[in-house]
Amino acid sequence: MKPDLLHALFHDLQAYGSVRLKKSKLLWMLGRVLETPTVWDMLMREWAEFGQTKPLYGFQHGDEITLAVQASEDIGARWTTRREPAQRPVPLLQHLEPAAA
Repeated sequence: MKPDLLHALFHDLQAYGSVRLKKSKLLWMLGRVLETPTVWDMLMREWAEFGQTKPLYGFQHGDEITLAVQASEDIGARWTTRREPAQRPVPLLQHLEPAAA
């Protein structure tokens, strides 16, 4: 296990709110080669030993893992129900000819 690298990852999580990395790199930091059912528990124990009491969330897409300190929300539902106020068109300025002297 690479506790110093895990703690650096946790500092980034605190600073930025989320971190994305290759699954193989996270497994390597945890001293594992293959994904097993206990890997997430191992990561949670390290998170708790780092002094965190709030949960850590994870999302896997392909070969990448996104870790976040806040649950993701369904932005699609919010975006489809949110209505922006209609903007009035900006009036065009009329071209004025200079007055004859």
